[in-house]
Amino acid sequence: MQRISSLYRPAYLLVCILFTAFTLSIYARYLQVYLTVHYSFWLELGMVNGQLLFQALWLLRQSWQRIAQYWYQQLTVSLIGSLLLWPYIGLRQWLQLPAITALCWFFGVVAIMFLTHRARVARLALPAYLSYTWILYRLLVLIIIL
Repeated sequence: MQRISSLYRPAYLLVCILFTAFTLSIYARYLQVYLTVHYSFWLELGMVNGQLLFQALWLLRQSWQRIAQYWYQQLTVSLIGSLLLWPYIGLRQWLQLPAITALCWFFGVVAIMFLTHRARVARLALPAYLSYTWILYRLLVLIIIL
């Protein structure tokens, strides 16, 4: 049973990373009018992995196991956010919606993700500032892509 668990976690993390990058690369098309860079799967894949490394910097005093535990929760939040973007992606298949609606939907999803992230960080008994460094990373990336 332990062997299955040890294989499941890395596979789950990989699926979360790939699905998040895939979803955001699709969703970015609806926000392209606001972006200065061409958004792609590879760019988002780099940003997702960069987020993991950035967050790990704030946890250097923790054990490797605690960092992995946090990554598991962080990527679960990313998976939730990605799933919440799909209803809008589906709507765009049938409706022509202005870019501002995509932006509003996106920030609504980010708000839900932030609250979920805070709850999961608290449950892990990790520092609350991790939720704010999560936002800090995305703001730093936003400065680059806007």
